[in-house]
Amino acid sequence: MHIQMSQSCPQYAKRRLCLSFNNNIIMLVFVIICGFLTVLVNSQERDCVNKYSGEKGKCKPLDKCQSAKHDQRYHIKPEFCTNNGTSDLKSQEVCCLQGDIISKLDSTLLSILGSDSLCLLFQPIHRDPEEPLKQGKKAWDMCIKYQEDFFSRRLNDSISIGTGGVFAQRGEFPHMALLGYGKIFSEAEFNCGGSLISERFVLTAAHCRYSAGLGYVTIAVFGIHYRNETAEEKYIYGVKKIIKHPMYKPPKKYNDIALLEMDRRVIFDFLVMPGCLHVGDRVDDGRAYGTGWGYLGQSMVLAQELQTIPLWKIANDTCRLKFAPYKRLLPDGIDDSSQMCYGDDGTPRDTCEGDSGGPLQIKSTSIYCMYVIIGVTSFGFTTCGEVGYPGVYTRVSNYVPWIESIVWP
Repeated sequence: MHIQMSQSCPQYAKRRLCLSFNNNIIMLVFVIICGFLTVLVNSQERDCVNKYSGEKGKCKPLDKCQSAKHDQRYHIKPEFCTNNGTSDLKSQEVCCLQGDIISKLDSTLLSILGSDSLCLLFQPIHRDPEEPLKQGKKAWDMCIKYQEDFFSRRLNDSISIGTGGVFAQRGEFPHMALLGYGKIFSEAEFNCGGSLISERFVLTAAHCRYSAGLGYVTIAVFGIHYRNETAEEKYIYGVKKIIKHPMYKPPKKYNDIALLEMDRRVIFDFLVMPGCLHVGDRVDDGRAYGTGWGYLGQSMVLAQELQTIPLWKIANDTCRLKFAPYKRLLPDGIDDSSQMCYGDDGTPRDTCEGDSGGPLQIKSTSIYCMYVIIGVTSFGFTTCGEVGYPGVYTRVSNYVPWIESIVWP
Protein backbone atom coordinates (compact mmCIF):
# COMPACT_ATOMS: atom_id res chain seq x y z
CA MET A 1 0.00 0.00 0.00
CA HIS A 2 1.33 3.45 -0.82
CA ILE A 3 0.19 7.05 -0.99
CA GLN A 4 0.23 8.89 -4.31
CA MET A 5 0.15 12.65 -4.85
CA SER A 6 0.25 14.87 -7.89
CA GLN A 7 3.49 16.85 -8.00
CA SER A 8 2.43 20.40 -8.73
CA CYS A 9 -0.39 22.88 -8.35
CA PRO A 10 -2.89 22.98 -11.22
CA GLN A 11 -1.73 25.51 -13.83
CA TYR A 12 -5.10 27.19 -13.80
CA ALA A 13 -5.29 27.65 -10.00
CA LYS A 14 -5.39 31.24 -8.75
CA ARG A 15 -1.89 32.34 -7.78
CA ARG A 16 -2.99 33.71 -4.41
CA LEU A 17 -4.63 30.41 -3.46
CA CYS A 18 -2.24 27.92 -5.00
CA LEU A 19 0.18 26.80 -2.28
CA SER A 20 3.72 25.96 -3.31
CA PHE A 21 4.67 22.32 -3.44
CA ASN A 22 7.35 22.90 -0.77
CA ASN A 23 4.81 24.37 1.63
CA ASN A 24 2.52 21.40 0.99
CA ILE A 25 5.36 19.01 1.77
CA ILE A 26 6.13 20.84 5.02
CA MET A 27 2.47 20.73 6.05
CA LEU A 28 2.16 17.09 5.01
CA VAL A 29 5.21 16.15 7.09
CA PHE A 30 3.70 18.04 10.03
CA VAL A 31 0.44 16.12 9.69
CA ILE A 32 2.25 12.78 9.32
CA ILE A 33 4.23 13.49 12.50
CA CYS A 34 1.02 14.39 14.33
CA GLY A 35 -0.60 11.24 13.00
CA PHE A 36 2.39 9.14 14.09
CA LEU A 37 2.28 10.61 17.60
CA THR A 38 -1.46 9.95 17.69
CA VAL A 39 -0.87 6.31 16.77
CA LEU A 40 1.63 6.02 19.65
CA VAL A 41 -0.92 7.47 22.05
CA ASN A 42 -3.70 5.29 20.64
CA SER A 43 -1.60 2.18 21.20
CA GLN A 44 -1.89 2.86 24.95
CA GLU A 45 -5.66 3.35 24.81
CA ARG A 46 -8.18 0.60 25.45
CA ASP A 47 -10.00 -1.03 22.56
CA CYS A 48 -13.78 -0.84 22.45
CA VAL A 49 -16.65 -1.82 20.17
CA ASN A 50 -19.90 0.05 19.66
CA LYS A 51 -22.54 -2.33 21.03
CA TYR A 52 -25.14 -1.40 18.42
CA SER A 53 -23.20 -1.03 15.17
CA GLY A 54 -20.15 -3.19 15.85
CA GLU A 55 -17.84 -0.31 14.87
CA LYS A 56 -14.38 -0.54 16.47
CA GLY A 57 -12.82 2.28 18.43
CA LYS A 58 -10.60 3.42 21.28
CA CYS A 59 -11.64 4.71 24.70
CA LYS A 60 -10.90 8.46 24.76
CA PRO A 61 -12.07 11.49 26.74
CA LEU A 62 -15.18 12.96 25.15
CA ASP A 63 -13.51 16.31 24.45
CA LYS A 64 -10.73 14.59 22.45
CA CYS A 65 -12.97 12.36 20.33
CA GLN A 66 -13.56 13.69 16.80
CA SER A 67 -16.14 11.03 15.93
CA ALA A 68 -18.25 12.00 18.96
CA LYS A 69 -18.10 15.65 17.95
CA HIS A 70 -19.18 14.66 14.44
CA ASP A 71 -22.06 12.58 15.85
CA GLN A 72 -23.36 15.54 17.84
CA ARG A 73 -24.50 17.02 14.53
CA TYR A 74 -26.87 14.05 14.09
CA HIS A 75 -27.95 13.93 17.74
CA ILE A 76 -26.23 10.56 18.20
CA LYS A 77 -25.41 9.96 21.87
CA PRO A 78 -21.85 8.75 22.57
CA GLU A 79 -21.31 5.31 24.03
CA PHE A 80 -19.34 5.64 27.24
CA CYS A 81 -16.60 3.26 28.27
CA THR A 82 -16.31 2.16 31.90
CA ASN A 83 -16.44 5.24 34.13
CA ASN A 84 -12.92 6.39 34.90
CA GLY A 85 -13.90 7.88 38.24
CA THR A 86 -14.38 11.47 37.13
CA SER A 87 -17.66 13.35 37.35
CA ASP A 88 -16.62 15.74 34.58
CA LEU A 89 -18.64 14.66 31.52
CA LYS A 90 -16.04 15.97 29.06
CA SER A 91 -13.30 13.92 30.73
CA GLN A 92 -15.28 10.69 30.78
CA GLU A 93 -14.11 8.21 28.19
CA VAL A 94 -16.27 7.35 25.19
CA CYS A 95 -15.86 4.69 22.52
CA CYS A 96 -14.20 6.87 19.89
CA LEU A 97 -14.76 5.30 16.50
CA GLN A 98 -11.97 4.71 14.03
CA GLY A 99 -12.88 6.80 11.01
CA ASP A 100 -11.14 8.07 7.90
CA ILE A 101 -7.65 9.54 7.52
CA ILE A 102 -8.69 12.84 9.09
CA SER A 103 -10.25 11.39 12.24
CA LYS A 104 -6.96 9.67 13.05
CA LEU A 105 -5.01 12.94 13.14
CA ASP A 106 -4.27 14.92 16.25
CA SER A 107 -7.38 16.69 17.60
CA THR A 108 -5.42 19.90 18.26
CA LEU A 109 -4.39 20.08 14.61
CA LEU A 110 -7.98 19.42 13.55
CA SER A 111 -9.30 22.19 15.77
CA ILE A 112 -6.94 24.60 13.97
CA LEU A 113 -7.47 23.42 10.42
CA GLY A 114 -10.62 21.32 10.17
CA SER A 115 -11.07 18.53 7.60
CA ASP A 116 -12.34 20.90 4.90
CA SER A 117 -9.20 23.00 5.30
CA LEU A 118 -7.04 19.93 4.87
CA CYS A 119 -8.84 19.22 1.60
CA LEU A 120 -7.81 22.70 0.52
CA LEU A 121 -4.21 22.50 1.69
CA PHE A 122 -2.97 19.30 0.13
CA GLN A 123 -2.56 17.88 -3.31
CA PRO A 124 -5.01 15.05 -4.09
CA ILE A 125 -4.14 11.99 -2.01
CA HIS A 126 -5.20 8.42 -2.59
CA ARG A 127 -4.15 4.97 -1.47
CA ASP A 128 -4.23 1.83 -3.55
CA PRO A 129 -6.85 -0.78 -2.57
CA GLU A 130 -5.75 -3.19 0.15
CA GLU A 131 -6.33 -6.07 -2.27
CA PRO A 132 -6.24 -6.17 -6.10
CA LEU A 133 -9.57 -5.12 -7.58
CA LYS A 134 -11.63 -7.95 -9.05
CA GLN A 135 -13.73 -5.46 -11.01
CA GLY A 136 -14.28 -1.75 -11.43
CA LYS A 137 -10.79 -0.62 -12.52
CA LYS A 138 -12.30 2.01 -14.85
CA ALA A 139 -14.61 3.33 -12.13
CA TRP A 140 -11.71 3.47 -9.63
CA ASP A 141 -9.48 5.38 -12.06
CA MET A 142 -12.27 7.82 -12.87
CA CYS A 143 -12.80 8.44 -9.15
CA ILE A 144 -9.15 9.50 -8.85
CA LYS A 145 -9.59 11.78 -11.85
CA TYR A 146 -12.65 13.39 -10.32
CA GLN A 147 -10.77 13.81 -7.05
CA GLU A 148 -8.15 15.85 -8.93
CA ASP A 149 -10.95 17.92 -10.50
CA PHE A 150 -12.49 18.38 -7.05
CA PHE A 151 -9.20 19.65 -5.65
CA SER A 152 -8.65 22.13 -8.47
CA ARG A 153 -12.21 23.46 -8.12
CA ARG A 154 -11.72 23.92 -4.37
CA LEU A 155 -8.68 26.08 -5.10
CA ASN A 156 -10.46 28.19 -7.69
CA ASP A 157 -13.74 28.80 -5.85
CA SER A 158 -14.21 31.31 -3.08
CA ILE A 159 -17.50 29.88 -1.74
CA SER A 160 -17.42 28.64 1.87
CA ILE A 161 -18.21 25.52 2.33
CA GLY A 162 -35.91 11.82 5.87
CA THR A 163 -36.77 11.33 9.20
CA GLY A 164 -34.14 11.92 11.83
CA GLY A 165 -32.07 13.79 9.27
CA VAL A 166 -30.30 17.13 9.60
CA PHE A 167 -29.64 19.92 7.16
CA ALA A 168 -26.72 19.27 4.82
CA GLN A 169 -24.24 22.06 4.13
CA ARG A 170 -24.25 23.73 0.73
CA GLY A 171 -21.76 21.89 -1.46
CA GLU A 172 -21.38 19.01 1.01
CA PHE A 173 -22.80 16.48 -1.48
CA PRO A 174 -21.85 17.89 -4.90
CA HIS A 175 -22.91 14.69 -6.70
CA MET A 176 -26.54 15.08 -5.56
CA ALA A 177 -29.19 15.45 -8.27
CA LEU A 178 -32.89 16.34 -7.98
CA LEU A 179 -35.00 14.65 -10.67
CA GLY A 180 -38.05 16.27 -12.23
CA TYR A 181 -41.04 15.14 -14.28
CA GLY A 182 -42.74 17.40 -16.82
CA LYS A 183 -42.18 19.04 -20.19
CA ILE A 184 -41.53 22.51 -18.78
CA PHE A 185 -39.08 23.12 -15.93
CA SER A 186 -41.26 25.75 -14.26
CA GLU A 187 -44.16 23.28 -14.06
CA ALA A 188 -42.20 20.10 -13.30
CA GLU A 189 -42.63 18.06 -10.14
CA PHE A 190 -39.51 16.75 -8.43
CA ASN A 191 -40.07 13.35 -6.84
CA CYS A 192 -36.75 11.47 -6.90
CA GLY A 193 -33.05 11.88 -6.31
CA GLY A 194 -29.97 10.66 -8.11
CA SER A 195 -26.18 10.77 -8.13
CA LEU A 196 -23.92 12.30 -10.74
CA ILE A 197 -21.25 9.70 -11.53
CA SER A 198 -19.64 11.12 -14.70
CA GLU A 199 -19.75 14.04 -17.14
CA ARG A 200 -22.84 12.53 -18.76
CA PHE A 201 -24.60 10.09 -16.44
CA VAL A 202 -26.74 10.08 -13.30
CA LEU A 203 -27.27 6.93 -11.23
CA THR A 204 -30.76 6.45 -9.80
CA ALA A 205 -33.42 3.82 -9.04
CA ALA A 206 -35.17 2.13 -11.96
CA HIS A 207 -38.57 2.89 -10.43
CA CYS A 208 -37.69 6.61 -10.63
CA ARG A 209 -37.64 6.52 -14.43
CA TYR A 210 -41.42 7.03 -14.41
CA SER A 211 -43.90 8.78 -12.11
CA ALA A 212 -47.60 7.94 -12.27
CA GLY A 213 -49.61 10.79 -13.72
CA LEU A 214 -46.50 12.73 -14.69
CA GLY A 215 -44.69 10.48 -17.14
CA TYR A 216 -41.00 9.75 -17.58
CA VAL A 217 -38.22 11.67 -15.86
CA THR A 218 -37.17 14.62 -18.01
CA ILE A 219 -34.99 16.90 -15.88
CA ALA A 220 -31.97 16.68 -13.59
CA VAL A 221 -30.90 19.64 -11.46
CA PHE A 222 -27.47 19.90 -9.83
CA GLY A 223 -25.77 22.38 -7.54
CA ILE A 224 -28.87 23.34 -5.54
CA HIS A 225 -29.41 23.19 -1.81
CA TYR A 226 -33.07 24.17 -1.48
CA ARG A 227 -35.82 22.42 -3.39
CA ASN A 228 -37.51 25.69 -4.30
CA GLU A 229 -34.46 27.83 -5.02
CA THR A 230 -34.08 29.32 -8.48
CA ALA A 231 -31.48 27.13 -10.17
CA GLU A 232 -29.02 28.70 -12.57
CA GLU A 233 -29.41 27.66 -16.19
CA LYS A 234 -26.04 25.91 -16.14
CA TYR A 235 -27.29 23.53 -13.43
CA ILE A 236 -30.43 22.39 -15.28
CA TYR A 237 -30.10 19.44 -17.66
CA GLY A 238 -32.51 17.48 -19.78
CA VAL A 239 -32.64 13.69 -19.73
CA LYS A 240 -31.59 12.43 -23.15
CA LYS A 241 -31.89 8.71 -22.49
CA ILE A 242 -33.20 6.43 -19.72
CA ILE A 243 -31.40 3.12 -19.31
CA LYS A 244 -32.97 0.82 -16.74
CA HIS A 245 -31.23 -2.39 -15.79
CA PRO A 246 -32.31 -5.13 -18.22
CA MET A 247 -33.35 -7.42 -15.35
CA TYR A 248 -35.63 -4.87 -13.69
CA LYS A 249 -39.15 -6.32 -13.99
CA PRO A 250 -41.73 -4.35 -11.96
CA PRO A 251 -43.59 -4.79 -9.74
CA LYS A 252 -40.70 -6.92 -8.47
CA LYS A 253 -38.22 -4.93 -6.40
CA TYR A 254 -35.08 -6.58 -7.74
CA ASN A 255 -32.44 -4.78 -9.87
CA ASP A 256 -33.91 -1.40 -9.00
CA ILE A 257 -31.20 0.65 -10.67
CA ALA A 258 -30.98 2.85 -13.75
CA LEU A 259 -28.76 5.33 -15.58
CA LEU A 260 -29.89 8.66 -17.00
CA GLU A 261 -27.89 10.18 -19.82
CA MET A 262 -27.88 13.98 -19.80
CA ASP A 263 -28.59 16.04 -22.91
CA ARG A 264 -25.14 17.66 -22.74
CA ARG A 265 -21.86 17.37 -20.88
CA VAL A 266 -22.18 18.35 -17.22
CA ILE A 267 -19.84 21.18 -16.27
CA PHE A 268 -18.13 20.59 -12.93
CA ASP A 269 -17.59 23.29 -10.34
CA PHE A 270 -17.48 23.68 -6.57
CA LEU A 271 -21.12 22.64 -6.25
CA VAL A 272 -21.22 19.95 -8.96
CA MET A 273 -18.83 16.99 -8.91
CA PRO A 274 -19.34 13.24 -9.46
CA GLY A 275 -19.44 10.76 -6.62
CA CYS A 276 -17.41 7.54 -6.77
CA LEU A 277 -18.82 4.04 -7.17
CA HIS A 278 -18.16 1.30 -4.66
CA VAL A 279 -16.37 -1.23 -6.82
CA GLY A 280 -16.38 -4.06 -4.28
CA ASP A 281 -13.17 -3.20 -2.44
CA ARG A 282 -13.08 -3.48 1.34
CA VAL A 283 -14.72 -0.42 2.91
CA ASP A 284 -15.92 0.64 6.34
CA ASP A 285 -19.66 0.57 5.62
CA GLY A 286 -21.02 -0.08 9.11
CA ARG A 287 -22.50 3.40 9.04
CA ALA A 288 -23.53 5.23 5.88
CA TYR A 289 -25.41 8.42 5.05
CA GLY A 290 -28.54 8.91 3.00
CA THR A 291 -29.34 12.23 1.35
CA GLY A 292 -32.43 13.66 -0.28
CA TRP A 293 -35.31 16.12 -0.42
CA GLY A 294 -37.95 13.51 0.50
CA TYR A 295 -40.69 13.66 3.10
CA LEU A 296 -39.54 14.60 6.60
CA GLY A 297 -41.60 11.77 8.06
CA GLN A 298 -44.89 9.94 7.76
CA SER A 299 -47.70 12.40 6.85
CA MET A 300 -45.22 15.28 6.89
CA VAL A 301 -44.11 17.72 4.20
CA LEU A 302 -41.35 17.37 1.64
CA ALA A 303 -37.99 18.73 2.75
CA GLN A 304 -37.17 22.12 1.27
CA GLU A 305 -33.52 21.92 2.31
CA LEU A 306 -31.30 18.96 1.43
CA GLN A 307 -31.24 16.47 4.30
CA THR A 308 -28.55 14.01 5.36
CA ILE A 309 -29.13 11.12 7.74
CA PRO A 310 -26.87 8.49 9.35
CA LEU A 311 -27.98 4.89 8.87
CA TRP A 312 -26.55 1.64 10.21
CA LYS A 313 -25.87 -1.56 8.30
CA ILE A 314 -28.21 -4.44 9.10
CA ALA A 315 -26.87 -8.01 8.95
CA ASN A 316 -27.99 -9.95 5.88
CA ASP A 317 -29.84 -12.61 7.88
CA THR A 318 -31.73 -9.92 9.83
CA CYS A 319 -32.53 -8.12 6.59
CA ARG A 320 -33.99 -11.33 5.13
CA LEU A 321 -36.14 -11.81 8.22
CA LYS A 322 -37.46 -8.26 8.01
CA PHE A 323 -38.36 -8.69 4.33
CA ALA A 324 -39.62 -12.24 3.93
CA PRO A 325 -40.80 -13.45 0.48
CA TYR A 326 -43.82 -11.38 -0.42
CA LYS A 327 -46.16 -12.14 -3.34
CA ARG A 328 -45.24 -10.36 -6.56
CA LEU A 329 -42.95 -7.74 -4.97
CA LEU A 330 -40.31 -9.98 -3.37
CA PRO A 331 -41.13 -13.55 -4.40
CA ASP A 332 -37.65 -14.75 -3.40
CA GLY A 333 -37.17 -12.47 -0.41
CA ILE A 334 -34.11 -10.22 -0.16
CA ASP A 335 -31.26 -10.97 -2.57
CA ASP A 336 -28.05 -10.40 -0.57
CA SER A 337 -25.94 -10.00 -3.69
CA SER A 338 -27.90 -7.05 -5.04
CA GLN A 339 -29.82 -5.63 -2.05
CA MET A 340 -28.95 -4.54 1.49
CA CYS A 341 -30.68 -3.08 4.54
CA TYR A 342 -29.74 0.04 6.49
CA GLY A 343 -31.72 1.34 9.42
CA ASP A 344 -31.91 3.21 12.71
CA ASP A 345 -29.92 3.07 15.93
CA GLY A 346 -32.98 3.04 18.17
CA THR A 347 -33.91 6.60 17.23
CA PRO A 348 -36.30 7.12 14.28
CA ARG A 349 -34.02 7.50 11.25
CA ASP A 350 -35.00 6.53 7.74
CA THR A 351 -35.13 7.62 4.13
CA CYS A 352 -38.69 8.34 3.02
CA GLU A 353 -40.82 8.72 -0.07
CA GLY A 354 -39.20 11.30 -2.32
CA ASP A 355 -35.68 10.14 -1.37
CA SER A 356 -35.88 7.24 -3.85
CA GLY A 357 -33.00 7.00 -6.30
CA GLY A 358 -30.72 9.06 -4.10
CA PRO A 359 -27.36 7.84 -2.81
CA LEU A 360 -26.42 5.88 0.27
CA GLN A 361 -22.80 6.92 0.73
CA ILE A 362 -19.70 6.84 2.88
CA LYS A 363 -16.61 9.04 2.95
CA SER A 364 -13.77 7.25 1.18
CA THR A 365 -10.80 6.26 3.33
CA SER A 366 -8.75 5.54 0.21
CA ILE A 367 -9.50 8.43 -2.14
CA TYR A 368 -9.48 11.36 0.22
CA CYS A 369 -12.22 14.03 0.18
CA MET A 370 -14.50 11.91 -2.04
CA TYR A 371 -17.79 10.17 -1.32
CA VAL A 372 -18.30 6.54 -2.31
CA ILE A 373 -21.83 5.57 -3.36
CA ILE A 374 -22.53 2.13 -1.91
CA GLY A 375 -26.29 2.03 -2.40
CA VAL A 376 -29.29 3.49 -4.21
CA THR A 377 -32.42 4.21 -2.15
CA SER A 378 -35.01 1.63 -3.26
CA PHE A 379 -37.97 0.84 -0.95
CA GLY A 380 -39.41 0.05 2.48
CA PHE A 381 -42.53 -1.89 3.48
CA THR A 382 -43.59 -0.06 6.65
CA THR A 383 -44.39 3.43 7.87
CA CYS A 384 -41.47 5.74 7.18
CA GLY A 385 -39.18 6.09 10.19
CA GLU A 386 -40.57 3.20 12.24
CA VAL A 387 -37.88 2.07 14.65
CA GLY A 388 -36.60 -1.43 13.97
CA TYR A 389 -37.69 -1.51 10.33
CA PRO A 390 -34.87 -0.68 7.92
CA GLY A 391 -35.01 0.48 4.34
CA VAL A 392 -33.74 -1.51 1.36
CA TYR A 393 -31.00 -0.19 -0.92
CA THR A 394 -29.71 -1.48 -4.23
CA ARG A 395 -26.12 -2.70 -3.76
CA VAL A 396 -24.04 -0.65 -6.23
CA SER A 397 -20.98 -2.91 -6.30
CA ASN A 398 -23.08 -5.69 -7.84
CA TYR A 399 -23.77 -3.52 -10.89
CA VAL A 400 -20.35 -1.97 -11.57
CA PRO A 401 -19.62 -4.05 -14.71
CA TRP A 402 -23.01 -3.04 -16.18
CA ILE A 403 -22.46 0.62 -15.26
CA GLU A 404 -18.94 0.67 -16.71
CA SER A 405 -20.13 -0.86 -19.98
CA ILE A 406 -22.41 2.14 -20.50
CA VAL A 407 -20.69 5.06 -18.78
CA TRP A 408 -17.06 4.26 -19.63
CA PRO A 409 -17.23 1.72 -22.49
